[in-house]
Amino acid sequence: DAQGFIEVVPIDTRRPNVPLVAWQNKIDGWVLVAFSVTSEGRTRDVRVLDASPRGVFEETVIAAVKDWRYQISFSGKASGDAVLTQKVEVLWANYPQNLPNVD
Repeated sequence: DAQGFIEVVPIDTRRPNVPLVAWQNKIDGWVLVAFSVTSEGRTRDVRVLDASPRGVFEETVIAAVKDWRYQISFSGKASGDAVLTQKVEVLWANYPQNLPNVD
C-alpha cells in the first residue's frame, strides 16, 4: 500500500577508528550494521548484524556510524525513518590517518 519513495544520500561520513590491537596485529575486518536515518538525516538505532573478526571493530564502527549524516527526501506518501544496512570495512593500515577522529 505504500506509495512513493525515500531517497537517502550520504553527505558526511567518516571511516571508523582502527583499534590499537588491530594495528599492532595487522588485522583487517568488516562490520555489517543496520541503522535508521531520521527525516533530519541523523542516524540512530545502530546495531551490528555480523562482523569478522568478531569482537574487534564493532565499537568503533558503531561510533563512526552514529556520526554519519544523510540528506533524505520523500516523494509521494513516503514518510518516517529509512532503515539502511551497510558493510563497513576496516583496514589496519588506516590507523595513522584516523587518529584525529576520537571515538
